[in-house]
Amino acid sequence: ANVANEVAQGQICESTLASNFKDVGGVNMNEQTRQIFDSPSLRVQHVHDVAGAEACGALKNVIALGAGFIDGLDDLGSNTKAALMRVGLSEMIKFCKIFFEDVNDQT
Repeated sequence: ANVANEVAQGQICESTLASNFKDVGGVNMNEQTRQIFDSPSLRVQHVHDVAGAEACGALKNVIALGAGFIDGLDDLGSNTKAALMRVGLSEMIKFCKIFFEDVNDQT
């Protein structure tokens, strides 16, 4: 997820486009759509794993909330946040493999 004003200011951002469009008239519509949004400061990557991208996009927000909570607590530091992120990413993979049989590990 990107913060709109940071994108508008030209700060370096990254986003993932998940789609499975069919080619139209020999034109790769997935790539054509990606290029609409891609720019030097907003790098857009395409994946075909729509379910995996949606699930991971939602689950990473839960991890981000936890990271923010850690930032707000005086007695927890970078090691705690790193542990949360490592375990959170591992749990995201497990969750996706349980509920989405065709999820791609690269997503």
